[in-house]
Amino acid sequence: MELPPAQSTVLVVDDEGEIREFLCEILASEDYDIRSAASAEEALKILESGWMPGLVLLDLRMPGMGGHGLLEAIRKREEYLPIPVLVLTALPGIEPLLKSYELGADDYLSKPFHPAELVARVRAKFRHPRGLAVDLDRLAPAVSESGASEEVALGDCRLRVNSREILMADGRRKLRESEFKILNALLTSQIGWRTREELAQALWTHITPEKVRALDPHISSLRKKLEGTGVVLETHYGRGYQLRNESSASQTAVGN
Repeated sequence: MELPPAQSTVLVVDDEGEIREFLCEILASEDYDIRSAASAEEALKILESGWMPGLVLLDLRMPGMGGHGLLEAIRKREEYLPIPVLVLTALPGIEPLLKSYELGADDYLSKPFHPAELVARVRAKFRHPRGLAVDLDRLAPAVSESGASEEVALGDCRLRVNSREILMADGRRKLRESEFKILNALLTSQIGWRTREELAQALWTHITPEKVRALDPHISSLRKKLEGTGVVLETHYGRGYQLRNESSASQTAVGN
């Protein structure tokens, strides 16, 4: 049986003992229940034991599987998808940030950071847990016969909201959290399109120029998932993005 993440519980994953203890002390002072791991492999064993934290604080630069390896393992397991992951790293450049978001990180904090900023990010994750923040009224849902899930029309297919699946004639396509949030933002737009900043806001609470640039791989992956659905994701430079029926899509639309 899949258990929901326990609120106010945090798994801290960092191979440097002093930093790990420092992070635990900060969070314990805010009354969070903490468990820690000195490696990605140890953290995975904790998760596989059945303990489901409300948040994972993950350092990237660790030996063995490493932070990105653990992040990828977490996002490949259906039962771990509700767990938000906040990446912490001193690695320079935008590449680690882009890869982290591509693998499914929910937020990213560069070392060194002020303890107050860490606490603010953690609080934000517990206020807005990983899940489906979809406006069902705007999406005009049609409840399935079983009543167990919400489905909406998506071109020639159906979008099953609760499980984030596109239902096609020849099978199903599972949407990642980031893909679903972008799709939801586009579907619920009252003017039919969204700017890059608005789509970035749908993914991350704190928007920076780096995060806006990090939007591209998420747009690309959603565009691939929409192939064959009868809906295309168009880019309009200087304005933003919109969904169009394939039959009426602009021939001048270009990629990211």
